[in-house]
Amino acid sequence: MQQTATPRVLIVDDEEDLCQYLKLMISKKANYEVDIATDGAAAFEKIKGERFNLVISDINMPKMNGIELLNNIKNYDPDIEVIMLTGKSSLETAVLALQHNAFDYIEKPVESRKLLVAMGNALGKQRLNLELKSVLDRVSRERKDLKAKLESQAADLARKERLAITGAVAATLSGELMGPVDELVQKLGAISGQKADPAQVASMVAAVLPAAQRVQTILRDIVRFAEHSKIDSRPVGVAGLLQKLIDQHSELHPEVKFTVTGQAEGLSVAGDEEKLTSAFGSIIENSCDAMDNHGEIVIDVALETSGGERRAVLRFRDSGPGVPEEHREKVFLPFFSTKGNQGSGLGLTISRRVVEDHRGELRIESSGGKGACFVAVLPCA
Repeated sequence: MQQTATPRVLIVDDEEDLCQYLKLMISKKANYEVDIATDGAAAFEKIKGERFNLVISDINMPKMNGIELLNNIKNYDPDIEVIMLTGKSSLETAVLALQHNAFDYIEKPVESRKLLVAMGNALGKQRLNLELKSVLDRVSRERKDLKAKLESQAADLARKERLAITGAVAATLSGELMGPVDELVQKLGAISGQKADPAQVASMVAAVLPAAQRVQTILRDIVRFAEHSKIDSRPVGVAGLLQKLIDQHSELHPEVKFTVTGQAEGLSVAGDEEKLTSAFGSIIENSCDAMDNHGEIVIDVALETSGGERRAVLRFRDSGPGVPEEHREKVFLPFFSTKGNQGSGLGLTISRRVVEDHRGELRIESSGGKGACFVAVLPCA
């Protein structure tokens, strides 16, 4: 309900003379609009047909007593305040009325001052409740509007990000793939035009191979970037995982020294071994490229506890030139690369996504000239 400019009061008592007396007294001493009813049933019909802010009701009445009327009023409109009138012999009933959400009770014979004070307090409470309800309703509406706007903005941002990534993919496909593809076409065309000279054909095939491998690398990384398969999580031993990585990359980069320090032995993380191997492999390849395949990579393993959760911290440190400050926030962006014609610019992007899919984080700690340090944090199994 809304509070009217002039509060409307309904007096209910089976003694009509008392009703008329109270109506006259209230009208003279306060700016209220007053109506009367002589039984509970008639009063409730008035309440359903008109708007009242306050009901002053006797307890003992025919047809519908005061407690029944009180319950009906509160079920119909909880904001209507009710003051009960009672004789001294009905105090227990008056207390019962308070338990049923009556605002107050006044003993008969009614003292005008006491009744007017109770009425003012009841209407003051009603006004505050209605104002509070209005504020809460407004806050609720604003919250819904804000939520809708945020959801819309998030959807719009996601849409723009998808378009940006799509554009980047298109740029990569055209810029990165077309070069080696053109080279392949040119050299294969030259091969097809050759008269069978095995030595010359073999030489040209060898020249074609790097371009073909470049296309293969780009396509493989784009496929890895596009897929987002479920994590097959199970305990993965850190020491075994790192040894597997070192064995693989030592063969590819014999001039790079690999060292594991810290607490790798006996430590396990919860994850997908194949995906973690691929993610950490991209980090190692990035470091090897930065060192021109000569130098050292130290993988340090530590155990930390945060918020009651045990986490493995793996630091991949290389002896390369490090990552310039202006590139630190960019190295994980899709298609960002400083390798020129090498790499797809997706390796570290995929690595971070894999680590985050494992409820972990991947960040970079670097200082120009002191090597790069990639830090992977994963929950322990």
